[in-house]
Amino acid sequence: MDRERIDGFRAGMEGKQADFLEIPQKKEERDIFYIQNFSKILQYTAVFAVSDFYAAELVYKLQEQGLNVPNDMSVIGFDDSFWCKRIYPSLATIKQDKKERAKIAVEILIEMKQGIYNRTSVILPANLVIRSSVRKIGGL
Repeated sequence: MDRERIDGFRAGMEGKQADFLEIPQKKEERDIFYIQNFSKILQYTAVFAVSDFYAAELVYKLQEQGLNVPNDMSVIGFDDSFWCKRIYPSLATIKQDKKERAKIAVEILIEMKQGIYNRTSVILPANLVIRSSVRKIGGL
């Protein structure tokens, strides 16, 4: 799923001006990546992670270096995991309706079993859930 989200992010940002750092998926590689790229990461004011797990880990790494989230950097995850409200600061995230996602998945499986599957893509609505890990700007 992480790979699909990364690929989707790249596709969505195609032709737009945005920097992209791909964080390795393996823990040992991520630890090395953070050490080697920390000064580059600090050039940003906000980070969007492909999952709440990666976002929470980045918050921890920033705090470990004495930085303040969100004052020094805003961090947003994806999934609205149950523990987003349980970490400090609480994690802003992108939320999708899990029941709707499961319902559509079952519909697709049934269509595939019946040999009538013809969808090329499925787009689900997503909502931004603002919490303490992002600096408030303007009306947000």
